[in-house]
Amino acid sequence: MQKLPAKELFITLFLWGILFHLTGKTLPLNDFLQQKLEEANLVGMQVALVKNGELLYTGSFGQLHLTYATPVNAQSLFMTATCAQPFTIAAALKVMEQRHISMDDTVDRHLPFALINPAFPTIPISLRMLMGHTSGIKDNWEVLDALYTLPEGGDSPLKLGTFLQHYIQPGGDFFDAAENFEGFAPGNGYGYSNINYALLALWVEQVSGKPFAEYVKDEFFGPLNLPDAYYFWEEVPHANLASPHQSVVENGTLQQTPLPHYGYPDYPNGQLRLSATTYARFLQALLSDTSAVLSKASTQTLFTPLYPTLAPENATAWHVKKQKHSYSLTGNDAGVTNFVWINRKTKSAIVVFCNAETYSFTSEVLFYDELVERLKKEVR
Repeated sequence: MQKLPAKELFITLFLWGILFHLTGKTLPLNDFLQQKLEEANLVGMQVALVKNGELLYTGSFGQLHLTYATPVNAQSLFMTATCAQPFTIAAALKVMEQRHISMDDTVDRHLPFALINPAFPTIPISLRMLMGHTSGIKDNWEVLDALYTLPEGGDSPLKLGTFLQHYIQPGGDFFDAAENFEGFAPGNGYGYSNINYALLALWVEQVSGKPFAEYVKDEFFGPLNLPDAYYFWEEVPHANLASPHQSVVENGTLQQTPLPHYGYPDYPNGQLRLSATTYARFLQALLSDTSAVLSKASTQTLFTPLYPTLAPENATAWHVKKQKHSYSLTGNDAGVTNFVWINRKTKSAIVVFCNAETYSFTSEVLFYDELVERLKKEVR
């Protein structure tokens, strides 16, 4: 994508700001959200807002699938992409509580294979390193992209543990010492990695004795009464499921192309499907003074930078915002654009799920700047 010169970029943002001030501020929220959906050329959208710890608003807009023109409703399920990762961290913290395990425990004590950076074989990798993204394990997208079940769709036939063993162990089908590992020693550098979350999920399986998806269901979905949440497409018992849509520009015209419901072997990284309202109820539990699913200490850990010198803006799965007590997540995947924001001091939260991609600078401004800023005003 060609970048705008700095002066032109400033003018563009300034004009967008004026337009928002003159129009978006005075529109009723439902009308504003419908307008932004159309202006950004998105397909379907759900929004849920929490204020003072209580569910303030839910809204549904657009379509589940362009071909069939089925409207999105409050119960529609969306793929969460990266926004699924707080569940992975929460599950790992829950197991640590239950089994009295330290974050500085060596991960491969409980894995069926050795977890070693081949360049630093004597340095053990801890749970803290996985959660804080200092493990030195990185995403090899040449491998990961090829394992998406596209174009055929469906859940991946490759199991989480099998995939990770072949990714980490020398001689594995997906092993690459140069592309799967960073150049720094574990604990001595920062590098965000989806594989860290996948390894945490496998660790949860090994220690708890349950498949990861079953553990999350038993410890989070059940206690919080969140029944309509699924990691695997084949387990969804209904058709109220938002199809992802890929943005393709042909001859200057945007085409939103429906994709099949897909998967990948490292499914805990983003395959979770639920509604924005269901996700907001999970956030309500994290904002509560007496959480039903995590201790106060574990909840604090979830929002704490584990390596404040190396990565002061990274708090496990969350990005720490400049505003105190404020955290955010963006969840982008093939045909998916999501945003989650939470403020622990005011007990407020925003959840926005979309089943299409922001395809241009303009659509990103409409989505991340105008839409999100309006929603923040709603929960203040």
